[in-house]
Amino acid sequence: MAEVWTETMTTTSKKIPACLAQRPPYMIDSSSCRYKSDLDDVLEISANLSDEQKMLAEFFDDKLDSIEKSTGFVVMTRNLTLPEYAAVDLSSNIAAHDALIFVWQQKTKYDAVRPVTAARYK
Repeated sequence: MAEVWTETMTTTSKKIPACLAQRPPYMIDSSSCRYKSDLDDVLEISANLSDEQKMLAEFFDDKLDSIEKSTGFVVMTRNLTLPEYAAVDLSSNIAAHDALIFVWQQKTKYDAVRPVTAARYK
């Protein structure tokens, strides 16, 4: 599956600027002090979340589903017409599509474990 995403072009841009796609230097070595510090931060913040913060984190954890829900929220609160809804829905789906392609390209390029992922296994 990853191979497909590395070959897929985005809808809105042919090339992502290099400044947006740089690997953090400390992620080269997961034993570095900065990596461990970030991992400790993730664990500490997670341990101190309020019930409301946990609920919001779970709600937005499913990125694609939350984009759909936020589009629905905009439609309901703005009283949009069908053409306006279609424009909002199309725009958010194109943005999600392009973001997903970009993220997968970077994940396959750098193949690094993020601190938030490592926290699940600590």
